[in-house]
Amino acid sequence: MPDTLVLSSSSEPFGATTIFLQSSEIPYPRWLGGGILCLGGQMRRMYVGTAFFSTAQAPRVGDLSITQRSAQLGDPLFPGSVRYYQAWYRDPNSCTAAPDNVSNGLRVVW
Repeated sequence: MPDTLVLSSSSEPFGATTIFLQSSEIPYPRWLGGGILCLGGQMRRMYVGTAFFSTAQAPRVGDLSITQRSAQLGDPLFPGSVRYYQAWYRDPNSCTAAPDNVSNGLRVVW
């Protein structure tokens, strides 16, 4: 049975391009745009989408589930596997020096 986990990033600018990332490691946090990236090691771009009404979600209807997408990218998830998720997004209307930001991180034990 496919998993039912849905990743969500809120308070994004309308129309922001959002990339949901997956990692198996948490390194020393580092600045990325206007936020702090809490992922490290081999990062995978799981999904790319657009924020509507300040929220981006993945997977969307018709997308592979997270476990299916991870396996497709060469990182199969087994019971007990730990992965970390974070969304990176860019404000399409910003002219600032750091028009991108990241969401809070999420730790998932599969």
